[in-house]
Amino acid sequence: MKLPLFYLFIIIFLFTSELFAQPWMSLIPKEKADNPGFYEQQKAFNEYWKDKEVTRSKGWKQFKRWEAFMEPRVFPDGNFDNTALFREFNKLNTRTTKGINSSNWEQLGPVDVPINQLSYPSKGIGRLNCVAFHPSNSNIIWVGAPAGGIWVSNDGGSSWSTQSDLFTNLGISDIEFNPLDPDVIYVATGDGDGSNTYSYGILKTEDAGASWDAVFPLSIASGNTIRRILVNTSDPDIVLAATSAGIYVSVNAGITWYNKQSGNFKDMEFNPNSPNVVYASSYDYYGDAGVYKSTDGGLSWTQLTNGLPLSGVGRIELAVTEANSSMVYALCANTDNGFYGLYRSYNSGGSWSLASSSPNILGHAEDGSEAGGQAYYDLALEVSSTNENILYSGGVNIWKSTNAGSSWSLNAHWYGGGGAEFVHADQHFFAIHPISGDLYSCNDGGLHITSDGGNNWIDLSDGMEITQFYRIACAETSSSIIMGGTQDNGSIKYTGGNWYKILGGDGMECMIDYNNSNVLYGTFYYGSIQRSSNGGNSFDDITPYDAGDGAWVTPFVMDPENSNTIYGGFKEVYKTTNGGSSWNAISSNLTNGELLHSLAVAPSSSSVIYAATYDKIWKTSDGGLNWSEISDGLPSVSISYIAVDDNDPQKLWLSFSGYLSNRKLYYSEDGGVNWINWSNGIPNIPANCVVHEYGSNDAVYVGTDLGVFYRSADMSEFMDYNEGLPNVIVNDLEIHYGSGKLRAGTFGRGLWQCDLYVIPQAPEADFQANLTQIYEGDNVEFTDQSTNSPTEWQWSFSGGTPNSSTDQNPNVTYSSPGIYPVSLTASNDGGSSTITKEDYIEVLINPQQLNADFEANTTTIQEGETVKFTDLS
Repeated sequence: MKLPLFYLFIIIFLFTSELFAQPWMSLIPKEKADNPGFYEQQKAFNEYWKDKEVTRSKGWKQFKRWEAFMEPRVFPDGNFDNTALFREFNKLNTRTTKGINSSNWEQLGPVDVPINQLSYPSKGIGRLNCVAFHPSNSNIIWVGAPAGGIWVSNDGGSSWSTQSDLFTNLGISDIEFNPLDPDVIYVATGDGDGSNTYSYGILKTEDAGASWDAVFPLSIASGNTIRRILVNTSDPDIVLAATSAGIYVSVNAGITWYNKQSGNFKDMEFNPNSPNVVYASSYDYYGDAGVYKSTDGGLSWTQLTNGLPLSGVGRIELAVTEANSSMVYALCANTDNGFYGLYRSYNSGGSWSLASSSPNILGHAEDGSEAGGQAYYDLALEVSSTNENILYSGGVNIWKSTNAGSSWSLNAHWYGGGGAEFVHADQHFFAIHPISGDLYSCNDGGLHITSDGGNNWIDLSDGMEITQFYRIACAETSSSIIMGGTQDNGSIKYTGGNWYKILGGDGMECMIDYNNSNVLYGTFYYGSIQRSSNGGNSFDDITPYDAGDGAWVTPFVMDPENSNTIYGGFKEVYKTTNGGSSWNAISSNLTNGELLHSLAVAPSSSSVIYAATYDKIWKTSDGGLNWSEISDGLPSVSISYIAVDDNDPQKLWLSFSGYLSNRKLYYSEDGGVNWINWSNGIPNIPANCVVHEYGSNDAVYVGTDLGVFYRSADMSEFMDYNEGLPNVIVNDLEIHYGSGKLRAGTFGRGLWQCDLYVIPQAPEADFQANLTQIYEGDNVEFTDQSTNSPTEWQWSFSGGTPNSSTDQNPNVTYSSPGIYPVSLTASNDGGSSTITKEDYIEVLINPQQLNADFEANTTTIQEGETVKFTDLS
């Protein structure tokens, strides 16, 4: 029987260390290499870079991005609970604490790719990991996003719809159709290249996505990655999975799996003419990656060594072609993630030869002159289906060869450099459409297609709502001006019904001047603050020159009394009173060298400021002249956000990341002298942000890895506030008071908004029965007619069966004669009301059943005679 996904027992794990096949990983001892902890990886990274000039284009940024995602979730011991999200998701679906007025979330976008306002080509909506094609209908295309789920087009990419908002989480690494029955589809979940979202193994649908089953067991999935799935074209019951724990094979369509080759594998390809012949490539940050071959459908494997390098290779991508089924290509990246070489075999892998080893087709430079690259994160290879000599390689950019890899020319570039077409940076997957022959590229900006060998590339990403927001900001003066910082796709602005790209790179924290919506502030990672005074048409760098690097998402806030006064959190708290023209530190050795991750200024008193690292929080009441630590009484998990009451500067809330149960939100009424645990009702998942609703009775909204939760002082616990919102990580929450909207910046499904929660009025209880006078043994149907939307009902039926009920409209049987009262208590979050109707139901004795009968003294008479009738009833 097929079940909706949220009822399935599915396995959750996070993609971990093997993704980072970087030179620093070789500093980890081999005995720990299979499962190094977070802090071991962080230590190796810092050790590698300590005496080097940081080159942010060579994997540095991707590691720091992963570090920023993981560290608050594993603090303080470095351990990650890889089943927590699923466990809490199941609990959440059975709980009853939900708002009676639905949150009714609606998508604000971006739906289409933001319009580029930069001086160079730069467009993108969000990252994709894979694309798959219906085997017989060229219009049906499926794509998978690392944080935005599955998107399906039925019209060749002109429009898209999601297939996965009910998934526990929205990371997708690969998609594969059953070639003989395309309603059967397999999906590898998680983020196989970037490690920024959760995974729960392999999912399977037999009805084109209407329902899903989990088909990869815990013993295989837990703690490992899955990057590639293959379905045998002759016998689709045979399914292969390339994982970090080896190559797994199922011969019964995913019911059971067997490990047939140990190792860490990223790629697999069938021989186009013989699915019993399979090629696979392993992955190793010590440089021992290799190519393997099976001739029995994946049941046994042999490493191919004749002509291939045996050391110095970290990752390999493979390609085969219908134009020559004996031809196999292997794109090899070195341990610095640059181009090691393109190898080719003309005899199905029997022997190999080096086709080229330069230029560096995996780096950023348009001429391939720079060393290194980031092949652990982005590596793709495809060969024409009609010409075995035409190849496309993908790293940061796209290169093309027309002579079987002997030489290369730049085909597409991340900003259109070298005269090449623009295609967004970081190519994760190439695929040639089996019917049209067009080439598709999945990259950090979305989906691109070329139908003419790369002379022209078309962006097909419009309609995919997959943007990964770090932070958002709302203009107080307008409900239709919004700004957001996004992963991979810069800082974007919403105005006039459209989204515009106004800053490149990765966008982080952002602000809009509350007096002038043309004054915008955006940041790149590590606190590079930019200011625009013309609505985002141009920006000036206003970063404090002596502050050093801040956190990945560096906090900065605007003074509530003077919008030109801004505070930034680095290792110290910095302040500017002139919109960033000059800055001064207002703390000294506050954090002992640790980075600040959270910062807040009291809305009612700008002299009261709170600043926090992951494990400590400080307060000043005099604008920064004196600071005191107020961490006593807080749990040992990472602080993720600070919210301060609008009227009382001593009243604040702290949200906490990590997986320490019932340690998600703490509250203080005295400026941090004492702390109250306010976590009741929030699942044991990371809480990423908190926002206080001004003018309320201590109402707060908390954004988590599973949506949004709400609580006020009138409530004893948080309630789920997710109606209409996908199961997605919420990184930031903002309230726009002019429109009464709560807005959520999600990590993979764009920007959403809903109405603020309104505490309902208590019900006025009332009811009606379909009958009030009955005979013994009869049923009565009661109908609730209470006003103000009750959510709970408590009925009492004297003389009835049942004698009580919690149904809204119960049926009751009365067996004994008499006159009986009926009571109803109707309740909601606003209170309760009780009504009792005395002498309401009258039960009568059943009248005796009569059998009519009679007799006559004669039945035959003469005219004029008399007949006597006698009643016998």
